[in-house]
Amino acid sequence: MDRELRAVDSENKKNLQSDQWRLHQLEKSLSNPNHPYCHFSTGNFEVLKTQPEARGIDVRQKFMDFHEKHYSANRMKLVILGREPLDVLEGWAADLFAGVRNKSLQQNRWENEVPFRPDDLLTQCFAKPVMDSRQLDLSFPFIDEELLFESQPSRYISHLIGHEGPGSIMSYIKSKGWANGLSAGMLKFLCHTPNSDLFAAKTGNVTP
Repeated sequence: MDRELRAVDSENKKNLQSDQWRLHQLEKSLSNPNHPYCHFSTGNFEVLKTQPEARGIDVRQKFMDFHEKHYSANRMKLVILGREPLDVLEGWAADLFAGVRNKSLQQNRWENEVPFRPDDLLTQCFAKPVMDSRQLDLSFPFIDEELLFESQPSRYISHLIGHEGPGSIMSYIKSKGWANGLSAGMLKFLCHTPNSDLFAAKTGNVTP
């Protein structure tokens, strides 16, 4: 277990100087404290191992308890990709994963909490980046597309905003010298909360 915890610790250290991760954590810190989105994304050896053990907590047992409570085949998805025939891939899947128990656990849902409440919106933040860059990020709540997987309406908006051809937003702001990059898309929280995903538009290398 220590090896896995040190891998998490290493990943966290790598992210400390990443502007993308720092801005992501800033956004999470401004969200609803009653929704799981507000929590820290990773962790480090100090908070996952050293501090709990100093308080007499059996960390390994806590992990085992969490596994028993939350891990179930009906809460998981499996994708197998290979050049082999379908029958071979299917056989491998059965051999390797048939032992994953289906505990018939209910899906974790937060029906009464959203990541961003009305009081959490209409917020303007300025953050100093590690790298020499300027970026404008605009985010707003969007519907959960869990049951709209066939139509995925956010993709239409992403295309309209992110298109870079003649007459596009990108073409206009680039001609003005305001920015040289634009992207847009939906950020899924994967928390099964109705009407609570986030749509974001980002411009790169904004002119001062």
